[in-house]
Amino acid sequence: MKPTAWTGMILAILLSLFSHSLEAQYIYPGDINDDGIVDGVDFLRLGQVYRAMGTPREQITTDFSPQAAPNRRWATDFSNGLNSYYADCNGDGYINYKDIKSAILGNFGKRHGKRHPGNRQSIQKSAQAVALAFLPDTDSISSGQQVNVEITLGDIALPVSDFYGLTFDVVFDATLIDWDELPDFFLPSFMWYAPTPSDKRHISIIDPNDPGRFTISITRIDQQSISGHGLIGRVTVVIEDIDGFRIVDDLYTIENVLLVDENGTSHPVVVQ
Repeated sequence: MKPTAWTGMILAILLSLFSHSLEAQYIYPGDINDDGIVDGVDFLRLGQVYRAMGTPREQITTDFSPQAAPNRRWATDFSNGLNSYYADCNGDGYINYKDIKSAILGNFGKRHGKRHPGNRQSIQKSAQAVALAFLPDTDSISSGQQVNVEITLGDIALPVSDFYGLTFDVVFDATLIDWDELPDFFLPSFMWYAPTPSDKRHISIIDPNDPGRFTISITRIDQQSISGHGLIGRVTVVIEDIDGFRIVDDLYTIENVLLVDENGTSHPVVVQ
């Protein structure tokens, strides 16, 4: 290869590295996987490194604008190569509940001009896919009636082998929701995936950009997956403005399902 060719190749590599370095210097608080949106996937990423500590940012803020990254990398990286300081949403040097409250919930649904979508889907037709089941307490419903939907993951025949976090969206027709009685997610204190209540964190939030979209995300926070199956929690919603009776299963769809282990690796799920 001619020297000029070598020179061109080296310059191209250096330019690529330099561009990546510049890009990685800025953090949008809450967008932990740096895919351009704050959503349930970011909450799962935060759970992977919960309680981690490192160099704080110069600016301790959750303002959703480019924030300069710390001048020193933290000890661990995510599987996509991003440093774990992306999960320090408020920039104070600690990853904890403050990052959830101030940035994940505070900036939920906000977007910025990134190019690549994150991995938001575990739904697969696979013999290894565990069942994510939605079990309403009634088959049909009339206007003003409350419906309770129990959510389970896995079963005796095919339990979850490596549970660390789960996120999904329950999508309703927003015109049918009684907004005086917002959808609610009930999470019992003692669950198979978190025998000790302090082992988990969860969020449930209406997407401010899509009022019919109810995001539910659950994560462990001890960096250890767990195996098992059973109840995840219960969604309660009051339906209004419908004529006669409607089939409950026709009132909602399930989207953006992601089941991960402690490394952030997705595992197949089938929705029932």
